[in-house]
Amino acid sequence: MAQQAAKSRELVAVDRLRSALLAAVGHDLRTPLASIKAAVSSLRQDDVAWTATESAELLATIEESADRLNALVANLLDMSRLQAGALSVQSQPVAMGEAVHHALIGLPDCVVDVRQAEAFPTVTGDPGLLERVVANLIANAVRFTPGDRPVTVTALRDGNIAHLNVIDHGPGVPVEDRDRMFAPFQRLDDRGARGVGLGLAIARGFTEAMGGTLGEVRLTPTEWYLLEVLVRHPGKLVSQRQLLHEVWGPTYQSETNYLRVYIAQLRRKLEPDPAAPVHLITEPGMGYRFDP
Repeated sequence: MAQQAAKSRELVAVDRLRSALLAAVGHDLRTPLASIKAAVSSLRQDDVAWTATESAELLATIEESADRLNALVANLLDMSRLQAGALSVQSQPVAMGEAVHHALIGLPDCVVDVRQAEAFPTVTGDPGLLERVVANLIANAVRFTPGDRPVTVTALRDGNIAHLNVIDHGPGVPVEDRDRMFAPFQRLDDRGARGVGLGLAIARGFTEAMGGTLGEVRLTPTEWYLLEVLVRHPGKLVSQRQLLHEVWGPTYQSETNYLRVYIAQLRRKLEPDPAAPVHLITEPGMGYRFDP
């Protein structure tokens, strides 16, 4: 009976996944196909003399739609390999900075601020898989970041562990949804976004296949602003006065207790041992320093 119940649960899960796949892929396949069909049909009209600009716009529509289809098919193939346990990992030394650089080549329209890429650590992993992980994380972060602010990418080493941080400025994810957002075909409340909700699932699957972990750290807007100011000056002292002025405003430049409270909160969330910080360093009586 136990085996039958387990098999029944597995069949229900498979059926639910199939339904989600059909619902998501149906729309995301039809939309670019319809755009390609409309653009090609327009270009083939013998009774219309398209200008060079109009022809270029129609060709750009075809190219963009084909790229969307290509990305969709690639994500579906990647997810099928993950679920079938058929993913091949070719581990070798990989410079994180190079992986980020190559990922950004495929994201030409994304506004991303990479901090000290030349100082990013070298890790052991599969170059192609790591590039896909970074690209998916950045694309997801850009989707939720206001247009007037860039996504920030930083990296640091903690002993034998390397951390890559992709920082967005979106509204965050409720605690109860943080595991669900890494499940296949999940887009939470992002109703208007393109894609079928596979990006984060693939990023986590590839990361775990390379022996790493992927998760979300939730920071408040004030914590983000404070961390952003420190990260802009890696390895350099940022005075208490400057931090208070940039984060809270000119009327708070003597409120050093604000800094102590928020630095302590950042250490609890980001440092392996908050009592012995290695990245968010206090310079007594002067300010703070971010060490990558």
